[in-house]
Amino acid sequence: MMKQASIGQPFPRRARAGAIAVSLTLGCVLLALAGPRLYGQLLMLPGNKVQAAIDNGDTVSARELDALAQSRQSGLAWTDSGHTRLELAAAEILLAEREVGGGARYQALMAQALTAIRDGLARAPADAYGWTRLAYARLALGEPADRVVPVLAMAIETAPVEATLIYPRLELCLIEWPYFAKAKPLLFEQQIRLAWNQSRLRLVRLARATSRLDPVRSALPEADRAQFDRILAGKDD
Repeated sequence: MMKQASIGQPFPRRARAGAIAVSLTLGCVLLALAGPRLYGQLLMLPGNKVQAAIDNGDTVSARELDALAQSRQSGLAWTDSGHTRLELAAAEILLAEREVGGGARYQALMAQALTAIRDGLARAPADAYGWTRLAYARLALGEPADRVVPVLAMAIETAPVEATLIYPRLELCLIEWPYFAKAKPLLFEQQIRLAWNQSRLRLVRLARATSRLDPVRSALPEADRAQFDRILAGKDD
């Protein structure tokens, strides 16, 4: 009768050779799967510096934005990434904003960005930045409030206290007021108060710029409204 190898004893040569062969095969498969992704990352390297500059709030040129968009488009040919698609969309939106008068190129870039955002969110549905960009793109393309407001609400609900998004999202909320306030009154009030705590002067300036002084003031706690009025009058900052 053949004896079984016990724990601590070496495998029979044939079994060990078979295990090594299986491991090597699995390793080759994993490397083959990783290859396109690694190559895609290499293709995106030229745009990484530009993306870092955008993330830091630095000014970038149209040429740099083109380089970013091209690098992300090239990377997508090798790796299907929601994050990469959302970066491509951001580059296209920034390029569109440079088009004066909102002509054919503006419309084309925004439409391309909209497609990239949708595809990106299908792969990364919890990305609050992606939802914010989708709301912005829909608004920029003139879509009605009933298509913008639910997306904007999703942008907030996925990351309600994300500091870098509070003011960009709030600006969209105020542009879509009173539709957003009626659809999501508690969410609207929450964002006003978060913005107030982050920067009171900035909130007053945004309320004035969007002609939404009364709804913003009303959403604040009663104890803060007097300070809002003083900042508005230039007596307190």
